[in-house]
Amino acid sequence: MAKAVNTSQKRAGAAASQKKAQPSARLQKSKPLLHPVIAAQAQNVTTVLSTSNKASEQRGKLKDPFETSISYWLGSSFTSKMGSDFDVIDIGREGITKASIDDLTTHMGITRKTMAEDVLGMSVKTLERKTPKEKLDKQASSHAIEIAKVMQHAYDVFGDEDKVKRWMNKENRALNHLKPVMILGTLTGINMVNDILGRIQEGVYS
Repeated sequence: MAKAVNTSQKRAGAAASQKKAQPSARLQKSKPLLHPVIAAQAQNVTTVLSTSNKASEQRGKLKDPFETSISYWLGSSFTSKMGSDFDVIDIGREGITKASIDDLTTHMGITRKTMAEDVLGMSVKTLERKTPKEKLDKQASSHAIEIAKVMQHAYDVFGDEDKVKRWMNKENRALNHLKPVMILGTLTGINMVNDILGRIQEGVYS
């Protein structure tokens, strides 16, 4: 009989211990839980903030857009700093090298003869006689910089260098079926090409 009582007491004690170890159903239900939609939104906010912070850090590493855009089209040999229009004026006066002209020619998808005679207004022999590091005169240099600006404008519109090259060398109805590259030899032509690019950007031309 004593053994039966002891066994019963042990079982009762074990059951009490188990109840203490497990939280009650009420306590479990009282724990705050986020609705799945709210939880997802919170996760999205965290992701957006993280992405935004990374983007801000990346922007801090980028070069000045004015300098980067123009310098690219004039090639790696072009190392002058262009942070403002005043820098453009000074560089135009100092002259840019034949190597930069060759790089610009390649980006435009035209021949050296076309660049020299139809765009810069000089004989191709005059251009070819220059060494890569030799500089062109003020007029040709300033003109080349303006063309580099047009190329960057076209890149801003199309977002792809190959598309820029194709567009520049394709007949355009708005230019009386002339190729844009063929009217870049004058300031008026440069303005016309920039105007058309602006219209494309606004959705006027397809």
